[in-house]
Amino acid sequence: MLDHRFMEWLTHQWGKFVFFDAWMMVVAEWNPTVMLVVIFLFTLGFGAHHVQMSSVWIAAGISIFSAFIGRVTNEPVGRLIQRLRPFEAMSFSPLVSHERGDSFPSNHATGAFALAVPFLFVSDYWVILFALALLLVISRMYVGLHFVTDIIAGLSVGMCVALFFSWCIFVV
Repeated sequence: MLDHRFMEWLTHQWGKFVFFDAWMMVVAEWNPTVMLVVIFLFTLGFGAHHVQMSSVWIAAGISIFSAFIGRVTNEPVGRLIQRLRPFEAMSFSPLVSHERGDSFPSNHATGAFALAVPFLFVSDYWVILFALALLLVISRMYVGLHFVTDIIAGLSVGMCVALFFSWCIFVV
């Protein structure tokens, strides 16, 4: 299976670049908090050039709401599918400690992209948030917590939910 082969390749990279391993571990743990802090700073006007602040506040609200709805959507799917995390399925220790549990779809991918998408409608803020979201999902795979398909499913849920609510508010 492609997921297993890719994860096997990733785990063979561990230890070759110790600084990169450490950076991925920090990103996997702290990037969701960083994304929320960045959104908070946007709502305070940091980096606001020719941006209507009411749009930033609306995007921030849609982001948080979409992340919540995405998580609520993922819960029954995860319980139904009950996919093991890579470290459980392939019997290795991940780079970061994590409890056992449902891997599919990735709640972190859902949340990260749900937070980023509404800012597509607000100036160039989206670039920063999409970069952080992409970094988060790569790190979650790299440290052994998710398979590629977990990430793809999670980011799809997050993007769809956030696009729907953004469309309802910004377009309609």
